[in-house]
Amino acid sequence: VVLASQIFCWTCQFIGHGVFE
Repeated sequence: VVLASQIFCWTCQFIGHGVFE
């Protein structure tokens, strides 16, 4: 469960950077 949460967080950060850039 924790690992899934980390991957979800990383995915959100990756998408966030892509949107802002």
